[in-house]
Amino acid sequence: MAVTLLLIGWKPPSGRDSDYGEMISGNLRASVYYALSSHYWITRIAAIVGHQGSTATIQLAVYDSDGDPNTLLGRTGDISITTAMSSASGGQEAIAALAYSNMLSTKGALLRSNVVPSVAIFDKTGAIRHGFRPASAWSDDVNKNLYTASGQGSVPTSYPAVSGEYEGWVSAWFEAYPNEAPQVPLFR
Repeated sequence: MAVTLLLIGWKPPSGRDSDYGEMISGNLRASVYYALSSHYWITRIAAIVGHQGSTATIQLAVYDSDGDPNTLLGRTGDISITTAMSSASGGQEAIAALAYSNMLSTKGALLRSNVVPSVAIFDKTGAIRHGFRPASAWSDDVNKNLYTASGQGSVPTSYPAVSGEYEGWVSAWFEAYPNEAPQVPLFR
């Protein structure tokens, strides 16, 4: 049986958005997406990012949410950003496997059904820009807030309490596979 990969979050269909946001070292920024009706295993996290003059280092994370980001489900290790982003069409697609998970293995983090996920970018070193879709570009009723926390030394296990700003979505997503029931063993 084939297992279907699902991208959850915002990945621009054309590869890049028409706008970008800026972050400095120590900032953590997240967008909240939409609940899924099944359990999923998160395996990789990605974002459109670029540095603002010299290389930078980021980590990507997925949090659960009740409207605001809450508890860390999984995060990547350090990702080196070596491509500049002087306009929305620049930067690189940064994608990495999990280095931390809410489960016993880093092979996947469990996203339970009806939990709203949030994808975050942590700017560890250097100044970066990220792809961005403004709130005005969305016609449907989704959470269009950005949640930015400054002064972070690492990706926290609980997202800092911050007020969302009505701005849009960060170009960030994660790859996940549906959780499937085990197959019935065949005894011969």
